Amino acid sequence: MSIPMTTHAQDAPRATKGRLAYRLALALTALALIFVGSLSALPAHAAGSWVRGVPIGGSVGWLGTWIPYQGQPTPGLCIQADAVNPSAAVAVTPGELTSQPGLSRPADLSVDIAQMAYIMKWYTPTSLEFSNTDVDAAATGFLAHVNFENSPRAQANVNELLQLTPANIQNRARQMVAEAKAAGVVGWQAGEPETTNHMYGTIGGFGLTNANGSFIAGYPYTITLNGPAVFDETGTNTYTGTTASTLINGIKWHSTANGKVFANITYSNVPAPVLGYASPGGGRQDVIFDIHKVTSKTVQSPTWDVIFDFRPQGLSNVDTAKVIDSGAELTDTFTPNADPNYGDGKWLNIDGTNVPVNYRASLYYIDPLAPAEQSDTVPEGAELIKSVILKANGPETVLTASAGAAPKDGFYTWVWEVKADDQDAEWSKYIKADFVDDYGMADETTSVRHPAQIDSKLSVRDTKAGTYLVDDVFVTGMPSDHPNFEGAAGFKADEKLISHEVLFFPAGLKVTEANRDKAEKIGQTVTIPAKNGVYPSVGDTSWIAKKGADGKLVAGTYVFISTFAGDDRVTPLATSVEDVTEQFTITADGPKLKTTFTGENGEKTLKPGKDTKLVDKVCDANEKLVPGTEYTLRLKVHNKTTGKMVMVDGTEYEATAKFTPNTPQDCGKVVANLDTTGMANTELVAFEYVYDANGQLVGTHTDAGDADQTIKLAAADNSGGGSALAKTGANLAPLGVATLLAAGGAAALVAKRRKN
Repeated sequence: MSIPMTTHAQDAPRATKGRLAYRLALALTALALIFVGSLSALPAHAAGSWVRGVPIGGSVGWLGTWIPYQGQPTPGLCIQADAVNPSAAVAVTPGELTSQPGLSRPADLSVDIAQMAYIMKWYTPTSLEFSNTDVDAAATGFLAHVNFENSPRAQANVNELLQLTPANIQNRARQMVAEAKAAGVVGWQAGEPETTNHMYGTIGGFGLTNANGSFIAGYPYTITLNGPAVFDETGTNTYTGTTASTLINGIKWHSTANGKVFANITYSNVPAPVLGYASPGGGRQDVIFDIHKVTSKTVQSPTWDVIFDFRPQGLSNVDTAKVIDSGAELTDTFTPNADPNYGDGKWLNIDGTNVPVNYRASLYYIDPLAPAEQSDTVPEGAELIKSVILKANGPETVLTASAGAAPKDGFYTWVWEVKADDQDAEWSKYIKADFVDDYGMADETTSVRHPAQIDSKLSVRDTKAGTYLVDDVFVTGMPSDHPNFEGAAGFKADEKLISHEVLFFPAGLKVTEANRDKAEKIGQTVTIPAKNGVYPSVGDTSWIAKKGADGKLVAGTYVFISTFAGDDRVTPLATSVEDVTEQFTITADGPKLKTTFTGENGEKTLKPGKDTKLVDKVCDANEKLVPGTEYTLRLKVHNKTTGKMVMVDGTEYEATAKFTPNTPQDCGKVVANLDTTGMANTELVAFEYVYDANGQLVGTHTDAGDADQTIKLAAADNSGGGSALAKTGANLAPLGVATLLAAGGAAALVAKRRKN
């Protein structure tokens, strides 16, 4: 709420030389804060208002408080001795004084905010009929400046004020300070317990006192018993009432278990020892004022003993299995003990027998992506996986809870508790059954790692510069936000990359893990993000097949290796060199493919349509095919016009056929049905790959400039357009005859699913 500032009721006389600090301020110490409405500037000694205070002889100053019209709100005290008069036209927003300047002043004139609030409550004039003297009003104004002056030359102003203020005002101020320090704003009586046989008794001897030590009636209070005891009247650990003009005594309680008890007495709706603060700005004076703010205060009684039970608790730990893999057993260990801060801190023993305690261990599934924030309660809707009860026949006996194999990947947390309903009837009365772990504690949280998967398609690219090796990679199975997890609850941040490299095993070196160190690394290591997605044509210009001095490709086997180090959310992944689906073998003097690509009737120019039949005839010019051996022919179609491979459902189209030559001169055929709508005025080129019975690539023909393996699609296209798609379920007719493997060269295409 905006507060108009009202001007001083009288003009200040001219300042004497050398008293600059009080040129304005000491004449302007009086201020009224008007919370509702607005007052115009008042003439000197206006009717219905006056200044309570004392002038400072020999100076320009006046110490005191200006009282507004009868019935107007609380006045204030100035704390800027060299600022100009407030103005009724200036609106301010009142607040609360939260800090105090570090001024140098005598110890017997020094007060804090609470003590000044006490003085203003009792001695600042509030009306024309206020019984305190003008000296009291001047003394409060003097203390406001000495302790809270906040002008740019605050200390100088304080020093001058200490010299100028009459002794009677300073002496009265000292009396106020002594009273405030001795009595405080309010006296808070904590009370004293009385017990009989430590089983029942009373609470008494408490109340509120004012500055004079008299008891104050009418303020609400609540007594709370902390420990195993309740009040006779309520049957609970709380009792409410109102303060009286005398000490309150005789409130009865009785124990409910064994341990230590103390009482907290909370007094409420009590005026707070705080000061209001307002600053109009613009070079005008800041003020402090008494505000009618209430507060509560809790005081504690002495502690007393009652017949005690014990409170079982304990410590759990999954550190030995904080990170596990899918299918592993979820376990947690727990070491019971007694709360050292309850009762005598020992496990209760009755007639030589430890009281048995049943602990409940509950496993909750948190989330597939991240651990939970620690909470003192189980969140509503938390997914409970399993709950088991384990008996402890004393402290320090390790309990092990098991929930079996994890039903899904992600984060789990254990919560241990002692519940009254779980206890044996014979022993339950001796057990304080209120123990429960926090939900999501780091030491009780386990990560079941996601098994990453990599699907890959290996291929080669024959270019004028050489034969390059590339891999299309499909990453699945990782958390959806991987690798963005930065760590929490003791779990490390995600590993960011998956590594790929190529190893070359020359002919004669068997491709085994035992020979891995003997293989030659080809080119650089290539990385991709450790993130779900498709990563086409993973490779590097350094991934190129080796050539000999004769310019031909060196015989041997290339192996693609993928490695993921693993982290606290995803299992490690590393492929083996013995995985034949990631191998590409070049053999010496292998087949040299010669192909012819036509329509089903030998056409080299075809009309686009939804069902375009294409026939690829594959022969071996070197006549290296072994009669009676089954070969696999693979056909891919290259769109020479766009420079891209023909795709179906997001993957490269492929037709296959089996072929067993009777002679080295025999030729094989691969037939494919393609939807060529939308491909008018384009050229399609057949790329051929031949594999032997062991799945090794023995020949390729991927020359986009070979006219024999090229067909043209005419301009006429009556299909209505659309993307170039291979027909689903294409007839891949195997027609016998020759295979591929071009000597010196060749490419392989293999597909594999890797799963850790």
